[in-house]
Amino acid sequence: MVAEPEARSRSHGGNSAHGGSRFGCLLGLALLVASFYIATLFIRAEMRYRSVAERIQEEATQLSVDDRAEARERLAPVIRELGLPPGAERFEVGPAPRGDRRFRLTVEYADTLHVLNWQKIILRTIEAETS
Repeated sequence: MVAEPEARSRSHGGNSAHGGSRFGCLLGLALLVASFYIATLFIRAEMRYRSVAERIQEEATQLSVDDRAEARERLAPVIRELGLPPGAERFEVGPAPRGDRRFRLTVEYADTLHVLNWQKIILRTIEAETS
């Protein structure tokens, strides 16, 4: 009579409870890794945005010209150098809100994050004023 319960547990797979917990652990681990990967993509995009915004602001403060065309001429190579997506080189140079001789530079671009068949487009706008 003692051997009978042991035989039943072996006939039902023996470690079925352990297999379920292993699957749950692997599923949790896979979700953790996927979340980490997606988070690193967003962090990279954010770090890129911050470095680009800093560089644009730096260039704008060094720019003290009265001509908008010259401002475009000077900043276009900087935009290309930063490796922004196509379309970012069509930045705007407009009057500053104060009405003095300053310019406001507006750079818009889109960062696209790809994960398998999913994509997320993040629209970025950087504004800086000349000195």
